[in-house]
Amino acid sequence: MATVATIPREAARGSVMPPRRVVQAQDREPDREQLRKRVLIVDDDPDFVALVQRSLAPLDAITVEARDGLEAVIYAKQYPPSLVLLDLRMPRLDGWAVLHVLQDFPATRQVPVVLLTGNPALEEQTARDAGAVALMRKPVSPRVLRHQVARLLDP
Repeated sequence: MATVATIPREAARGSVMPPRRVVQAQDREPDREQLRKRVLIVDDDPDFVALVQRSLAPLDAITVEARDGLEAVIYAKQYPPSLVLLDLRMPRLDGWAVLHVLQDFPATRQVPVVLLTGNPALEEQTARDAGAVALMRKPVSPRVLRHQVARLLDP
């Protein structure tokens, strides 16, 4: 859809006005906010979410939080994120179910998902076989988390 740029008549009185120019979406300078990567943090623990947000603050990324799996799915379908940090144990929809829904939806199929768990028995290969790009164990090191996220956002 084209946007028409016009000048009000009052401003044009007494001057020769050039013809109106149709400004295509690709002609406009992209908004800086639109260029920033979005990281969806899915966890029901507000303290952990705050830790992740502080850890990622130095990165040029927008962090968005979802407190359960259902919120995550609704948000991701409307606004596909650049990366998902996904806890496995949550109310309403657990992380495994969220991962499968994201893989089934065309707009989120290619979004990298990092699984977060406190379960020491879960194998990295199990997470990868399910479609995640990585598995991180809680408690996470803020430095390691920031490095992993930076690597995934700028491959």
